[in-house]
Amino acid sequence: MKSLVRHSAMFFLRVFAGLAVMLLLFQSCMIYHPRGYEESFIKVSGAEPLHYRTSQGEQVSWIRNPGGAGIVWLVFAGNGTRALDLVSYFERVRALENDVFVHVDYPAYGACEGRPSPAAISESIEVMLPTLAKRLSLKPEALQPRLRVFGHSLGAAAALIAMDEHRIHRGVLIAPFSSMKSMARMRVGWPLCELLHHRFDNEAAISRLQARGACHLQVIHGSDDEVIPQAQSAGLAAKFPDVITYHVVDGAFHNHILTTDRELVLKSMAAVR
Repeated sequence: MKSLVRHSAMFFLRVFAGLAVMLLLFQSCMIYHPRGYEESFIKVSGAEPLHYRTSQGEQVSWIRNPGGAGIVWLVFAGNGTRALDLVSYFERVRALENDVFVHVDYPAYGACEGRPSPAAISESIEVMLPTLAKRLSLKPEALQPRLRVFGHSLGAAAALIAMDEHRIHRGVLIAPFSSMKSMARMRVGWPLCELLHHRFDNEAAISRLQARGACHLQVIHGSDDEVIPQAQSAGLAAKFPDVITYHVVDGAFHNHILTTDRELVLKSMAAVR
């Protein structure tokens, strides 16, 4: 009997160790799904490249309507979406015609070099903003009040990094999670979730924004989201009622939330102008 217990314990220990090694080695592949661009796709988008360099190497984000005098939207896509994939979403919307759209690719995505991580994304935003100000013929202090963020899924976490670190006070978040650790705990349980080293923490970022005051977030989530459960953003809305205006789209899935109720998305953008 003791031998059976000992062998069973060793078996489960080996399984746990194997899972731990897999998570340590491959968690980046589980979180990020970068893809490049075909030249023809870039031409069709009509967006202009914005080049800058970080410790990750050459980075390229994309600007549409750089001559616009309205809001400057920093747009952050999800983990399986390239920045230019969202360009068409904001086209031909009359209320947005005077706005500038900056579609930010993460390291390794699109035409960017390097590897994605919270720190790499933070650095990319930090270097991109003064480059953007120069491209728009603005001083950084003149650009800052015009900035708003728009982020979907992982992009909501990137958007909150931009808000937290660069004094941006308003934005629209689509299907955000509370924290990457809470997602990891849901997927692999404890203690394996403690091995996570890509620690995006939206709750902590919103807490800091709330402490500074004058922050307004429009948050939208689909009731049938199969990737990031709606409960993740509902928890944020409950914890920060003075910051978050919360909307649930009935029947909407994760990758279709943007098109399920496009009117709500555009109204939410108008609410943070």
